[in-house]
Amino acid sequence: MKEQRRFTSDASHELRTPIATIKSTLQLARSQERPTEYYKKAIDQSLEDTERLNHLIDQLLELSRLGNIEYVQDREMINMQQLTLGVCEQYSVIARQQGRSMKCKYCPAKIVGHVQLIRQLLANLIDNAIKYSPDDSTISVLMDKNDAQLKITIHDEGGSLSENERHLIFERFYRLDKARNRSTGGAGIGLSIAKEIAQKHGGDITVSSNPKDGTSFIITLPIENN
Repeated sequence: MKEQRRFTSDASHELRTPIATIKSTLQLARSQERPTEYYKKAIDQSLEDTERLNHLIDQLLELSRLGNIEYVQDREMINMQQLTLGVCEQYSVIARQQGRSMKCKYCPAKIVGHVQLIRQLLANLIDNAIKYSPDDSTISVLMDKNDAQLKITIHDEGGSLSENERHLIFERFYRLDKARNRSTGGAGIGLSIAKEIAQKHGGDITVSSNPKDGTSFIITLPIENN
């Protein structure tokens, strides 16, 4: 109950912030006659805040669904090589647009799981790596396996996570960089969702980070050998 109350309080705070920003922007625009360009700028800013609010609501709904066991019972055999390839191809375009590149290594592997959730797991971590990696750097996605489990390592060259952050990074609403603008830094839910998805599938996510070697998020999932 204590955890639920904290989550409700944090979620309410996150929802209030963009609503307050939209309201103040529109009130200021309406307070007096202004040039047309001012109104255009106010509308654009309100649309950006609305999109951020919509994204946050989607993530909160996702966390709610993950708490429902029935939501993750719709499982099937997943070709992880094919799935990872598709996600990497999608995010390679995004990486190039943001001045980064991607390097991917695949291996044959199958797991039993919810395909949309596993896709979201990969997407959340790759998107995070792109967001926090330095300009002109490379994000690596490497698949490896043994007889029992599949390991997917998502590595970026940032290496800026402190020991304290590594312990808190999967907490809901924890931001990697408090100084970042909310519109670029996100609400701090993506990694929490990724961790919960991995655990719902009998796996986990760990993280290592230092300035010399960069930051690696390591997903482990039980594989299907049949």
